[in-house]
Amino acid sequence: MFRDEVWMAGKMSAGALAARFEAVAENLANINTPGYERKEVVFEEALKAAIDEGNAAGRLRLAVTDEKHISPCRADLDGDPQSVIREIAGGDPYRLDGNTVDPEIEMAKLAETRMAYTAQMRLMSKRVGLLKTSMGGK
Repeated sequence: MFRDEVWMAGKMSAGALAARFEAVAENLANINTPGYERKEVVFEEALKAAIDEGNAAGRLRLAVTDEKHISPCRADLDGDPQSVIREIAGGDPYRLDGNTVDPEIEMAKLAETRMAYTAQMRLMSKRVGLLKTSMGGK
């Protein structure tokens, strides 16, 4: 079975960025809700740790192609973004009613996430092109 760790990390990253879009949208939708605490999706450090766990010292990891092979320590890059996402609620109130959503920060996070998601999709598209070329496709 073919297992492309770069693709799995990209898939996980894209899923987590999509979750960040949802959190920012929820924050903006509740901008006038008294006492609402903003949510933030943080996944970059956990994704890096998952990738580095099985790739110590920059070496390539072993691929197990038979049940008799020695199983290497593998990071869980199954493409499930929920495995690296945590939502953080709380913070200093932005308004007197206890709402912690700052519209300027949310709009900046939205723009940053959009750029990161676009870049990730372009990288994944290039990866597909490389795989097609390597298999003799056009």
